[in-house]
Amino acid sequence: MYNKSLGSFLKKNITKLNVNPRMIKNIRISFIIFSMLAFISTVNYWNNQNYGLILSYKGKEIAKIKSEELKENIQPAVGLYVDNEFVFATKNKDFLRNILSELKQKYVKDKNLCSSFVEDVRMDCGLYPFKEIISDEEAKELILSGKKDIISYEISENDNWDLICEKFNTTIEKIKELNNFDNEFQPENLSTINIETFEKIIHVKYSQMEQKEVQIAFESIKTEDPSKFTTFKQVTQKGINGLEVHVDEVTYINDEEVTRVNISRSTIKEKIDEQIIIGTKKIGDNNLLWPVPYTKNISSPFGQREDGLHTGIDISSSGIANQDVVACSGGTVTHAGDNNNGYGNYVTILHENGKISTLYAHCSKLSVKCGDKVTKGQKIAEVGSTGKSTGNHLHFEVRLNNNPVDPEDYLVVGQIN
Repeated sequence: MYNKSLGSFLKKNITKLNVNPRMIKNIRISFIIFSMLAFISTVNYWNNQNYGLILSYKGKEIAKIKSEELKENIQPAVGLYVDNEFVFATKNKDFLRNILSELKQKYVKDKNLCSSFVEDVRMDCGLYPFKEIISDEEAKELILSGKKDIISYEISENDNWDLICEKFNTTIEKIKELNNFDNEFQPENLSTINIETFEKIIHVKYSQMEQKEVQIAFESIKTEDPSKFTTFKQVTQKGINGLEVHVDEVTYINDEEVTRVNISRSTIKEKIDEQIIIGTKKIGDNNLLWPVPYTKNISSPFGQREDGLHTGIDISSSGIANQDVVACSGGTVTHAGDNNNGYGNYVTILHENGKISTLYAHCSKLSVKCGDKVTKGQKIAEVGSTGKSTGNHLHFEVRLNNNPVDPEDYLVVGQIN
């Protein structure tokens, strides 16, 4: 075996080189022997090498196996890759495909709903290291439950066993077994415990339409009344919440809501806004305190009646007998007693501005006498039914320059200076 071009060259130029033909024959034989020796040396070199197999994916080495271990350590299988990361390999491709389908069905009960994996999930058939090949049951637990881990959990003051079990999807029996607790252990004496957790390797994402009823809160519409004091508040229309039906597109990842987008709304019941009248009249020094702290109930207002003008207001309610009557403002007591005019026991007070006086009638007991100086809020009598009265109540009058006026225009409920 020699180079034909070399032989041709020698033949053409033999006369020029003036070489003996026998020498040419010896050169040819030597060249053939040299080529055979080189071939044998090459074969012996590679036979003495230690062959191996390097398994890699996208340039990343997965495993390196020597020649003598090749048959024992790699086997045909199907590998599971999540976001291009190798997770495990298993022998049964159909079983792996069915478990991935079961994972979706675990969260998506409605077959009409579209679902997908959050991660890029792929199956690749090929040769895999034996130690990376797991059983069908191990593959099922990894996919459906996730990677198992044991963590140390610090118990807080607000924790209880029900909350901990719900948080980690476990049971008190599993906690006792994991921590080697006996049946008489005292949870309140513990500061930390070991908890078994599972980290999902694949997450399922799906969206669905959901319909729910939503209450629409009523608003409070306030109307100002300058004739009433700032302490006055009257609800003239009770507020009622409305009701709507909302249709939302809701996206879940593993049963946890991540987004909710409203698609439509329809009203079932209109809301009715609350209507409130509030006073804006400022409270001054001449404003009068409500005379009966026990109740604010007016059983008979100021105004014209069939038998004439009712010159004051009657304040009454159940249990009012012998309750305190207080001075509406500071001043001087100008009358305290009964003069048989139908008021029974009553008190009149001329207040400090000299223009306004107040009258407290039908009292069961008087606590002041004529000429006394009283202060705003001081007890002056007790509610009764003396004089011309049909029951326990306080007849209360306000007089401006000795002329009766509507007390409600001057009274400030609950205001004590």
